[in-house]
Amino acid sequence: MTPTLWLLLIASAMYVVGRRRSRTKLVMFAQLIGAATVCLVVGQVVWALLTQ
Repeated sequence: MTPTLWLLLIASAMYVVGRRRSRTKLVMFAQLIGAATVCLVVGQVVWALLTQ
């Protein structure tokens, strides 16, 4: 499994746990991990397009 998939799985698990237990800091941290993962994927796609 790729690191990107692992990051998304970890972020989603943290988000679900944070929502169930009403822990806003955990939810915010999970959202930050998810956003960073999306930026990583977008960066990889842009890099691949630019290097062609």
